Amino acid sequence: MSVASERVVVERLLQGGMVVSTLLFLGGMLAASSEGRITPRGLPLFAIAAAAHDGNAGHVGEAVAAMGVLVLAATPVVRVLALAWLWARERDFRFMWISLAVAAVLAFSILSGKG
Repeated sequence: MSVASERVVVERLLQGGMVVSTLLFLGGMLAASSEGRITPRGLPLFAIAAAAHDGNAGHVGEAVAAMGVLVLAATPVVRVLALAWLWARERDFRFMWISLAVAAVLAFSILSGKG
């Protein structure tokens, strides 16, 4: 894979993450508004899926909007992992290990946050 095509892959990952995040967030806001909530409340990271699937209809919009924010937060992690994979294919192991370390720090930061 050429350097130009690798850049296109990374660019498409970032664009795709942004589009999916925006659609989820807007859909969640619309659903929250139709549920009678003008502004969704924050949900803890591990409660997002439960709020979307629990029996309480009234929190689905909040959960979908929170998933949009989660996708937006995960997009840089996916980008770093894609770069690690591309560098491993090129046998540039120094940059591969550095990018895996960065991905680990990002994942730790997301998972250890309050909430």
